[in-house]
Amino acid sequence: MRSLPSDIYFTMRVFLRFTFTAALISLPAVSRAQERPQAASDSIAIIADEVTRLRHEVNMLKDEVARLRRLLSGAPEGAADTLLPVDDKPKTVSSQPATTAKETGYWLSTGGVRHNTKCRYYKLSAGRPCGPNEGKACKKCGG
Repeated sequence: MRSLPSDIYFTMRVFLRFTFTAALISLPAVSRAQERPQAASDSIAIIADEVTRLRHEVNMLKDEVARLRRLLSGAPEGAADTLLPVDDKPKTVSSQPATTAKETGYWLSTGGVRHNTKCRYYKLSAGRPCGPNEGKACKKCGG
């Protein structure tokens, strides 16, 4: 009987060793396959509990944001608990009546930028009514 060349013998030996090792490694996995349905349902229950907890936390944070917005806008504490969208800001924070703002036609934001009635930022930012020469003119509307 002829002997195999050394490189083929080495290749076959590595292949058989790899196959045998893979078979030994997969044996515990086969035995655990029967336990998997229980483990999967346990992990689903854990994830569902976490989702419920996170939803509760999100609702608490929404309530806190609404309360802080009411405080910033100067609304009374017992005001309606409606949530403002994140993009919306309190419309006006001014101690002067709104008729004065309509009469002047200009709004000076707290950053010192003046907006006219056609500007998208007119009365959207915190500020006050102003005259046509107060503050710095808005780059979009010309103030």
